[in-house]
Amino acid sequence: MAAILTGFLEQFLVHHVPSSEKSRHLRARLEALSRGEMSVPLVFIHGDPGPQNPVIRPDNRLALLDWENAEPAGVPLWDLVEFLLTLTVWAGRRPTLSSRLAAMREHYLEGGSLTDFIIGSVKRYRRAVAIESSLVAPLFWTHLLVQAMRETPRFEPSKLQQGHQLKLLELFVAQRQSAVLGQILQVGS
Repeated sequence: MAAILTGFLEQFLVHHVPSSEKSRHLRARLEALSRGEMSVPLVFIHGDPGPQNPVIRPDNRLALLDWENAEPAGVPLWDLVEFLLTLTVWAGRRPTLSSRLAAMREHYLEGGSLTDFIIGSVKRYRRAVAIESSLVAPLFWTHLLVQAMRETPRFEPSKLQQGHQLKLLELFVAQRQSAVLGQILQVGS
């Protein structure tokens, strides 16, 4: 997994050419996975768990739609991170890029009404899947990195900087010292 994610990072650096500070930050997050000192369990992932895909069945049980991106041996935490990010935007009905980024800033960097829910969700997931707390940050950052890379083909090279996923990654990297983001990424036992 570390080799594949490192490949994504290398592609990202070629296409997006972030500052050396941002490159160092992303490389350092991947090193935790590359060292192989921690076990990363593979999990079944939906691949597109945004708030548009859950439905309540007639028997009041939750079901998910849209399974074409499912992966039986996927990266843990990625479905949850994606769900929480899209829920943050969806809950505030944020249609524009600037307002979506404002929602992320509010709940992930400053502390908003969803922040405790996000922290609790990450903590519960980590415990349920038996992920070491030190893996939360590398898995979070690699999810953002892969999402930015997936968005790349939709833009002409001269317009890559307009992508929502890239702007989100840049926002979080620039504000990585945020105490709120630190609480999300350092959820203890």
